[in-house]
Amino acid sequence: MPPKDLSQPSIMTVLSKPDLNEYWDRHASRKRNTLSEKIIYDEEAGFGIYKFGALDLGTAFMRFGEDLLLVVQRVLRYMGFRTRIRSGTITQRIYEINQAWYSDADVVVMMTLSAPLKYTIDNEGSLTLRLPAGATIHHNGSGYPKEMVDDLIQERGIKLPSAVPPTGILLGDTIGQFTDGDPLMLFQVPAPSTPSSPDTLSVNGERLTGPVGFGIIYQDTAFPELKQGHPPRDRDTAVSLFAPKEMIDFMNGAYYPASGAYSAEFALNSAFEATDSASEPAVPASIYPLLKEVYAGAEKQALTLEPATPNSQFTFDGEALGELKQESGSWFYYPPAPLDPAVILEVNNKTNVPAALSATVPEYPLVADVIKAQVGSQYATSTFLTPLFGETHFFKASLSSGKVKLTLFYSSFEHDEPIEVSAENTQWVRITGNGNIDKSGVFTPAADQPSPFTVWLARDIEDDHYYYWASVVLPLPILEPAKVLQLING
Repeated sequence: MPPKDLSQPSIMTVLSKPDLNEYWDRHASRKRNTLSEKIIYDEEAGFGIYKFGALDLGTAFMRFGEDLLLVVQRVLRYMGFRTRIRSGTITQRIYEINQAWYSDADVVVMMTLSAPLKYTIDNEGSLTLRLPAGATIHHNGSGYPKEMVDDLIQERGIKLPSAVPPTGILLGDTIGQFTDGDPLMLFQVPAPSTPSSPDTLSVNGERLTGPVGFGIIYQDTAFPELKQGHPPRDRDTAVSLFAPKEMIDFMNGAYYPASGAYSAEFALNSAFEATDSASEPAVPASIYPLLKEVYAGAEKQALTLEPATPNSQFTFDGEALGELKQESGSWFYYPPAPLDPAVILEVNNKTNVPAALSATVPEYPLVADVIKAQVGSQYATSTFLTPLFGETHFFKASLSSGKVKLTLFYSSFEHDEPIEVSAENTQWVRITGNGNIDKSGVFTPAADQPSPFTVWLARDIEDDHYYYWASVVLPLPILEPAKVLQLING
């Protein structure tokens, strides 16, 4: 949608930089570590191995300087996923997840304050600031894909705190224009042919309505509802173009027919009057890897705790088949040994792969050893999955009321198409995590403190002479259902 072509400024206000910076500082002290968006992207890989990442970004905030506007967004967490194609299918199977939390990583977008700014607001209030010509992107911290972030912001802009959903002229693309007159500045939503002028800033160097307030003028040429005695439809939406909406309350407004202007006054929300002096939250502890699939008898696996803690201790959370050992100050996990005696595999079964005789199988064909370590009052965990013999079945996924639904299938030499296993013949076993699956295969993450992933085993019990099964790692809710469907369905 092209920017609005207005015959005169539709919205105008005079603002104090110190006041705006105070608004944003208070907002940042409470919100900068709140998840604002998750970016999913693919990474280079090869030899049947696929990689993708997920980057969690916090809530952005603005800072106004001398002819300079900064937009800062905290990088909260990086998660890396490795997958491989399951033999004979197009399903991508997650076999490793790693994560890193950040305490000092920021993306900083720097632009000239007087440059025309293009905002986009959708009908749900999602607000994006497009980068003007000459804008630059800088980074604090390391350990995340900076070039990918740069490309994304250049392409789609930077996401600001959401606005009140617009219903009028602010829906879609809008051009905003600051004119610097330090410490005051003019902000307009002008027509391209009516650039703002510093002469408009003749307010005797005083703040417009006090130290924590401001006024906005709306023209009835852009808001015709004013002539019918109604307030401007996007009155409260306009605030978010330069201030966080949660902090600002509408106080009063009046329409002046002679000038065609509606004047509205806003003030700082009382809940934000006191500066939040709370300290930065501690960076969550994590163990590398977060999840990894290993085979029985595989080599030892190194464990890394972040933040590093002297004399840290690793222990199993519950029963385990593998071993934990400390060697030269470092901790390692040793996967369990292969089954002895081994399971008996039979090729003459209903699938096109060997299946184990149930009588030779331990309780479950997939085991999870969960390791934990303590950092202060926090616990971090690492999970190692070990399949004891090969799977016979696979999953297809669909959406059911916005949730992931899993259905068990197998391939047969006698049929060209995969064969679906009925819900009545599917037995679900949760191996680790706290999500839930109902009898029809619909997955729901835990309502309280959901685990980053849940591992499920599904058994086809139509013929219990054989152990027919498949397993899946469901990284929900850390990924969107659509991404999980893409992985499972190929």
